[in-house]
Amino acid sequence: MSRRTKLIITALFLVLLAIPVVYAVLTWRPQNPLRFRQLGESVLRDETGKVYYSRKLLEVRNISVAPVLCLSGTYSWESPEGEGTFFASWSLGGSTIEERFIPPGGAIQIELDPPNLMPAEYSKHRQAGEQRSGEGRVHYRWGSRVQASTSSACLWISEKLPESMWNLVPHLDPFEDEIDMDLSPPP
Repeated sequence: MSRRTKLIITALFLVLLAIPVVYAVLTWRPQNPLRFRQLGESVLRDETGKVYYSRKLLEVRNISVAPVLCLSGTYSWESPEGEGTFFASWSLGGSTIEERFIPPGGAIQIELDPPNLMPAEYSKHRQAGEQRSGEGRVHYRWGSRVQASTSSACLWISEKLPESMWNLVPHLDPFEDEIDMDLSPPP
């Protein structure tokens, strides 16, 4: 085989090898890939009429070019009277990890659980539309498909190794981000 042919084959091999490496680098950690919007809220009054329970339905939209695994999160907002901060959280389940991926440009709906207690005065402000976009913050845990696959591979490798070598395999934690929530109704 001539030297020129060897050079062409080597160059072709390196280009083909570079394609998945470039993909992995570009999709490992998209910057703040999820957006949250409140779709609805049901407010139920307790027996005393002084406390309300709020169940919020959120849309989670992936604005990145990579599939994203949304694991869990916390939504927090201040009461209009400055009486305190309210928190609600969620954790997505599913029988397989593939069910929890949000495709690029895709969206899922989640319900904040458990129902949140809030004073009756706050409910009046919320129903009057006095809580606007930017008043709520969402802190969420997520991972890209590449990161989740790498993490699964690391876990599999560590299971096959003797216990004395487990610390040699990296443990990849999910990414965490925080963003203001859009409280506007859907278009």
